[in-house]
Amino acid sequence: MVDSPIDPAEELAVTFQPPLALQRRGWVFDILRREHVSEILDIGCGEGELISCLCNAPPWLPPPPPSILPPSKSGVILPSPPEIDRDGGPAFSSGHEEYISVKRIHALDISDSDLEFAQEETAPRPASEPGSWHRVLPRWEELDVSIWKGSLDVYNPQFVDIECIISTEVIEHLPEDVLSRFAPMLLGAYHPRLLVITTPSFTFNERFVAPDAPLGTRKGYPDPTGRTNRVFRHDDHKFEWTVDEFSHWCRTVAKEWGYDVDISGVGKSVEADPWGRDERLGFASQVAAFTRREGEQASRRRQLLAWKNNTPEEQNSIQHELLVTHHHVAHTSSRNPGTLRSIGDAVKNKMEEWRESEASIRQFWFEEDISTLCGGWVELLVAAVDEHPELQLVQTNPEGRWFVNLPGLSPTTSEMWGENAVEETESLETSSVDTISVPSEDGDGWNQGSKTDSDFDGGWVSSEQPSSSQEDWSPSGWSENQDVVGWGHSGNDSSW
Repeated sequence: MVDSPIDPAEELAVTFQPPLALQRRGWVFDILRREHVSEILDIGCGEGELISCLCNAPPWLPPPPPSILPPSKSGVILPSPPEIDRDGGPAFSSGHEEYISVKRIHALDISDSDLEFAQEETAPRPASEPGSWHRVLPRWEELDVSIWKGSLDVYNPQFVDIECIISTEVIEHLPEDVLSRFAPMLLGAYHPRLLVITTPSFTFNERFVAPDAPLGTRKGYPDPTGRTNRVFRHDDHKFEWTVDEFSHWCRTVAKEWGYDVDISGVGKSVEADPWGRDERLGFASQVAAFTRREGEQASRRRQLLAWKNNTPEEQNSIQHELLVTHHHVAHTSSRNPGTLRSIGDAVKNKMEEWRESEASIRQFWFEEDISTLCGGWVELLVAAVDEHPELQLVQTNPEGRWFVNLPGLSPTTSEMWGENAVEETESLETSSVDTISVPSEDGDGWNQGSKTDSDFDGGWVSSEQPSSSQEDWSPSGWSENQDVVGWGHSGNDSSW
């Protein structure tokens, strides 16, 4: 119901929060995480914003085998990683399924300028320099990234049987002759286990104007093909499908190529529609996830159709150009841990250095000398603390964070304030109030001897991975490799 007069000649306010592009990306990441995808092809990768996020490694390895980590001697049921890293709140039910761990990335586009950015954004980052506030956390598993130039309707044998193909906001840019090759090439010739695509919903476009808006109110781009009188969202869109049109296309190609398809959408306006059309108009972006049907009959049918649609002459006439392959190496300590006693001693020494009788497991994992001593297995850190005779593994509450206690350790004034604490105190006592210069809490003088939780939250530990439908939509750092906020966690906290 409209409460106040609205000028029908003006476009309506339509705001997406999080931004629509990040909602689409979050949907993709949710699928990659849920399906444990380790190999992807990004068709129409553009400047590489999505794949650069996937270049960020998970914070630890999957659980070690029993030969590396035997059962706890104390009989204590050790916490899983999400219980370790949460800032309070409910623990997750599983340990490593919350993170995306991709080991092979292919990316394809036709734009030279976009591909230059993609090459830069997916390149390995230099290691952290000693003493630097910018941290690049260790990578525990290798990753290879290949950037290709070429059209999607050109066959590339490297893409055959790839695990997952991603194509976000691409299909609407395709001319008719290339569109007709989209499904035969991707679902037929390459037949991935998964195909995920997104495209604008023309049905939603009605939401931008009032029901009685005069022609020309919508500020968009007329159909460049002249086939319709529709107004599109981008000047390069060759079409924008309605909900029914998209659903029909998805179900048709899924049936033809032996796939099941789940069709949905993302993106609703923050503002309620004054005429109550939100439910009818649906989502701003349409999304579809295709899952390959397994079995000999389905496989044989795909092969026959693919051969019919992709002849050897066509396959060999033009080739994609491989522009670069980046190799992200794993840390030398990966899967090569020290003994539990050596890890526990390192934790004890760190606490004595900090003069802290209590510190979170999370703090220690951000110390590279500790995480590398564990070989990338956070479970070893927990087990080492549990078995060390001078350390205690405690939890603040049944669903809270895990901490390490070192009984009998108390901070001293001189160590907390530095070697010159006595002289500085005497100087302050003899100084006039007008001449005292008090350091700010963000300065160098306040926390030299104490690393609290606040030192480990926020920006200075910034090497994080894309996450899912909550924190991964934070606008900061999405296109940065090893510099983004939101680390592959499917919870609702933005920093672990």
